[in-house]
Amino acid sequence: MPAFDPDRGLEKFATDIEIACGVGEGSALVPLGTSSLILRHDFIQAQDLTAADDILSCVMHMFTASDAQEHEVSLGFIGNEAVEEGDDR
Repeated sequence: MPAFDPDRGLEKFATDIEIACGVGEGSALVPLGTSSLILRHDFIQAQDLTAADDILSCVMHMFTASDAQEHEVSLGFIGNEAVEEGDDR
């Protein structure tokens, strides 16, 4: 289970989550400022959101189970362009 280490920073923490979930480094999460990680737009769009064991769920669970929130690190996404009108996923 990845743990957040303020001395290693958000980028390393994001990489640890991505590796734990079996996705490429930098493919799912992007640091935003010093206390937030955001989900990449193209990562969200590429997911099969109907699968019970999808990678997006893994990323969300890994973040939630980590100690990042104790360090006031948040996870989110920007905008609602990830799911476009008419998208059947």
